[in-house]
Amino acid sequence: MAQTTTIEGKTVPYIVRVDSGTVGRTIYRIALLDDPTAETAAPAGYKPAAGWNGRLVVSFGGGAGTQYNQGVNQATDALSDLHLSRGFAYMISTELVNGQRGNAVLQGETLMMLKERFIETYGVPRWTAGSGGSGGAIQQLVITQIYPGLLDGLQPSLTFPDGSLHVADCRLLENVYKADTATWTNAKRTAVDGFTNGTCRAWDLSFVNTIVATNAPGCALKDVSKVYDPINNPTGARCTTSDMRTNIMGRDPITGFARSPLDNVGVQYGLEAFNKGAISAEEFVTLNEKVGGYDKDGKPVPQRTVGDALALERAYASGLVNSGGGGLAFVPILHSRTYNDASGDIHSHERDLVVRARLQRANGRVDNQIIWVGPRTGYPLAALSLDVMTQWLDGIAADPAPLTTDKVVAHKPRAAVDACFDGSGTKYEESPAYGATGTCATMYPLHGEPRQQAGAPLTNDINKCQLKPVLASDYAQTLTPTQLARLRTVFSSGVCDWSKPGVGQVPLKGTYQSYAVAPG
Repeated sequence: MAQTTTIEGKTVPYIVRVDSGTVGRTIYRIALLDDPTAETAAPAGYKPAAGWNGRLVVSFGGGAGTQYNQGVNQATDALSDLHLSRGFAYMISTELVNGQRGNAVLQGETLMMLKERFIETYGVPRWTAGSGGSGGAIQQLVITQIYPGLLDGLQPSLTFPDGSLHVADCRLLENVYKADTATWTNAKRTAVDGFTNGTCRAWDLSFVNTIVATNAPGCALKDVSKVYDPINNPTGARCTTSDMRTNIMGRDPITGFARSPLDNVGVQYGLEAFNKGAISAEEFVTLNEKVGGYDKDGKPVPQRTVGDALALERAYASGLVNSGGGGLAFVPILHSRTYNDASGDIHSHERDLVVRARLQRANGRVDNQIIWVGPRTGYPLAALSLDVMTQWLDGIAADPAPLTTDKVVAHKPRAAVDACFDGSGTKYEESPAYGATGTCATMYPLHGEPRQQAGAPLTNDINKCQLKPVLASDYAQTLTPTQLARLRTVFSSGVCDWSKPGVGQVPLKGTYQSYAVAPG
């Protein structure tokens, strides 16, 4: 019989119990060490074996999806050796995979019900930590903002701040590039995109389809005849992220479709590239003339996209756009990522700083957040993250004082500092920042995003900008009178004034909000 030694020093048979079931629309699996020979049919029900260390880790899966089904997982998917061998209980759920629906409100409600089920069966855990990357990072951050207390510590990897990433810009930009490859060299593309070469292309080929209403694979219906078609099935199932959030966003009373906050009115793509001389005045003007936007079905059109006013406000009020506030000030946050920027991967390093900027704005401090970066291959950070998070949360749990940010920070382990790691595991304690120098900045340089290259702030949470007039004095390079007139035609209402809050950018309305009935 295989044995394992838990973090509490108990050597026990490496036998795992997997509890499978459904809660609401989700299929869940709860795994923990078990000893069938010690189990009794006590009136109180099942009693966990001595191998369980009393702590719970919840897995959050990645992706971005718009599926009209329950999802699929297997009992073996819950067999995480990293966690189970140390004695942790480990929980997975089909709804806690962002590739299922990408609705953090529904995901938070699911987590609430799953913790209730866990507590009823196994007892109250000493603490509960999240774990997961990409879309799994989104879930941990947004759920903790809007449903504080469900997670006590976060381990987001390959972080994104939320699901409002403006990556639909990439398809529009790629369309311009592909139409004139002679002009749009790789150097010019990266100057406009901010990303490394190939990243916008990767976004276009992967997740931009989540705004396309007719994207039948995204809906994942067995009967594809039920998918929306503007001519043949105008009342069919629409395969967009907004349609997954109808109870939050509401429906347009004219079309009946889910309201959408998607908008790019006033966005001057390539502004920083033009001001720095990386693209010419003519290229800057032509790019913005041709980039266009999307229609109500997510199809590229010559006109810019206009976001629905109510959807814009509700995205912020609900917390689907992560403000950095809510419960995020009261949990340890330990980001870890492999550095993928150089390969054109969508999981780019600057997102960690976007989260940091939002935490700073909302809470006035970021000392409960740690950022680790390591090589793409060669030195995994997951085990180290779990060990440090365990020490951190154990200290917090043992402290009877009320939960505050000061309390969280007071129990931060010595190892919980910003750092990067090389392929051999050598740790360099340096904080990432634009303009930083040092080993980490050299090994893992930061890049940007198209909206940031258009002038957006580091928080990058303005879905629709307020506008100001087009003025020649705002540009570092010269525009001819004709080029300036063309820009004023493109931006007839004005260009983005990034110094102001976004349109409809209201504070988080509150935590544990109710969405029982879809609003209008």
